[in-house]
Amino acid sequence: MKRTLVISNACFSDRESNGRTLKNLFAKAESDKLAQFFVYGDPDFSICQRYYQVSDRNALGSLNPLKAYGGPVEPVKSPSPESGQTGTEVTAYTGLTGKTPAKMLMRELVWLLGHWKNRRFWKWIEEFRPEMLCLFLANNTFLIRLAVRISRKYRIPLVVYSTEGYCFMDYNYFTNRPSAAYKLYYAWLRASYRKAVPYVAEGFFNCTLLRDRYEEEFGYPCSCIMNGSEIDFINRCFLEEDKVPVISYLGNLGLGRHKALMEIAQALQQIDKRLQLDIYGAAPNDTVKEELENCAGARFQGFVSYEEVIRIIHESSLLVHAEWNEEKTNRDLKYAFSTKIGDSICSGTPFLIYADKGLAETVFLKENDCAFVVEKKDMLKSVLQQALTDEKERRRITENAKITKEKFFTGNDGFMKVFL
Repeated sequence: MKRTLVISNACFSDRESNGRTLKNLFAKAESDKLAQFFVYGDPDFSICQRYYQVSDRNALGSLNPLKAYGGPVEPVKSPSPESGQTGTEVTAYTGLTGKTPAKMLMRELVWLLGHWKNRRFWKWIEEFRPEMLCLFLANNTFLIRLAVRISRKYRIPLVVYSTEGYCFMDYNYFTNRPSAAYKLYYAWLRASYRKAVPYVAEGFFNCTLLRDRYEEEFGYPCSCIMNGSEIDFINRCFLEEDKVPVISYLGNLGLGRHKALMEIAQALQQIDKRLQLDIYGAAPNDTVKEELENCAGARFQGFVSYEEVIRIIHESSLLVHAEWNEEKTNRDLKYAFSTKIGDSICSGTPFLIYADKGLAETVFLKENDCAFVVEKKDMLKSVLQQALTDEKERRRITENAKITKEKFFTGNDGFMKVFL
């Protein structure tokens, strides 16, 4: 494997979805051949041993040229065996919150004008001597600018990966209001994406819709590679007599998703008053939490660790995923593909999605016939009832899910070949 420098907002980590995506992509990499520049997160030193972090706060502090901000991240050992903690721990900034076009513009200016690319940074790069670059594309210009500069300076190829269509969002998705600041920010972002094109050797994307759009727009070779999943396949298609089915949702609760989950919970109550939807995830605010706690048929369980997520998936009778069906949300999520969908497909537990037919995730699940799909509210009750009581259909869906796992979610050899 060639020495590969990964540049991204999130670091390799199990604690955050983009971090897990990166870990899955590089699961077969040689850890001593990897290095990463990142903005936020708690690094996993089992997959990569060389990290350099500059957080948003570090970038802001680096406006003062007389002080050094950011730098290599070293593992911090747990304080003692008696503490019950193992492995490594670091404290890292968790990223920019409350995003608005004005804040994003200010962020870009801070990173542009800051002095974080100092001698220590370039020494760290040169000590590693990268032969390849991998950039996780996001909604910022500074990481693109950094990747282009390193690619040009050391004459090494750049590989890009993306799970979102930020450069195609010509509307203000931060606040959904007309904004001159957003127009300026979007023009800057688009220009950065275009400036990177001559340096990109290949692009990888997590759904076919996104792959096709990038290839059409920018012209470099593009491939589709799904977020891999290491979860064990344990067939749960069977029905247990005299036992109330366990129905679970695990994931993000933003973008109005809790409203769609509440509709699922209400439909379950119409089928059988004993049926409950267990909802695992961090509520974005108190209003969402209160609505879920007061919804008949919903049990809000809060955030759980990824290890707990795996246990719950394998102990559930049915897994669900949902997106709130409104124009703005569907526009924002057109190319999105949740990592939890990959885990659900690959788990062996029957899976149901409730979302608009035009979303990349709905299109994929229908094409591969590996989930119960509900596109309209008036079909929700009947499809839920089938998913909970029709063992023959549960078996068929689960068998197709296993085929889909083997076809799309096992191994990332096509991705790793570019780094050999």
